[in-house]
Amino acid sequence: MVGMMSGVLFAELAGLNRRLIMSVLPKSITTPVAMQIASGLGGFPSMTAVGSGIYLAIIGPSILHRFGIHSNLGKGVALGSASHALGIFKAYEFGELNVSMGSASMTLSAVLGSFIGPLVVVWLHI
Repeated sequence: MVGMMSGVLFAELAGLNRRLIMSVLPKSITTPVAMQIASGLGGFPSMTAVGSGIYLAIIGPSILHRFGIHSNLGKGVALGSASHALGIFKAYEFGELNVSMGSASMTLSAVLGSFIGPLVVVWLHI
């Protein structure tokens, strides 16, 4: 939800049109699901595919360390929900529990995001 709201906020501040905003809105969900959501909302699915997963997979461990998140559960959930499949791949560096938690959080994020995305559009009157 935070990823969707921040994406919409920055898109609005940048002056993007509605179709581009609908492409940015589902960026925080795993790519295949996000592309379908963007398409259903009238956005550009191909633009949605260029998301934050790569960036967060690279700097995610540094952010986790900086904020004192050392538990396997916390690392897995953060990497899986924020940087999707690349985050889960990165979680392999920390152990199997991280991978399991990352996979579960990515899946849950995709399911919840597919319901929440359209609600955000209605709620924000986009």
